[in-house]
Amino acid sequence: MSKTWGEIADEFLACKTKDEAEAWLKSEVARSVKEFDQTPEIAGSNLRSSLGYMMGYYDDATAARMQKLLDLIHPVLPWVGKEPSTSETSKKAFEIGLEMGKKL
Repeated sequence: MSKTWGEIADEFLACKTKDEAEAWLKSEVARSVKEFDQTPEIAGSNLRSSLGYMMGYYDDATAARMQKLLDLIHPVLPWVGKEPSTSETSKKAFEIGLEMGKKL
């Protein structure tokens, strides 16, 4: 059965330990393999990348917890979840966005 990204994030955020998060990820990978006819490698990569991206929408404490649970990395802003948001990180994010926009 399909899930929204909100449902996936809620389930992931319910994990309290690294072991719980790894077990949850294994279950989600299996679901994606079956539901979307993906290889386990592709399903795992997609889930990790999407959750890493989603860290950017959460407060610093939640992003840090997400990062620690599954060693996630934001695909564009690698400091998300690793250091607090500051005016300097906001400036870096803006500059990265400008550079990405120029490539479109």
